[in-house]
Amino acid sequence: MSQKGLPDGTKTGRGSLATDQVKALWREAYRIYLNAEGDSYNKKRDRTMRITEVAQRLGVARKVAKRRVKNYEGWQKRTNPTFRKA
Repeated sequence: MSQKGLPDGTKTGRGSLATDQVKALWREAYRIYLNAEGDSYNKKRDRTMRITEVAQRLGVARKVAKRRVKNYEGWQKRTNPTFRKA
């Protein structure tokens, strides 16, 4: 089963643009991420704990929650150069 288009799997060569509904999911995930408790002494464990809470609250897999938070951070980094991750 192949998709017509370019070798990267898209038809235009760019990633598909996120709709407002998708961006709303990213915002919600990041809001939960910011309010979640973490481990302030261990950076990696802090992020893991926060993403786990996002996954539990939204009822999705950790991988999906992580992708939503990561997408939000990337989106903000592109649109707002002064954005810093929490």
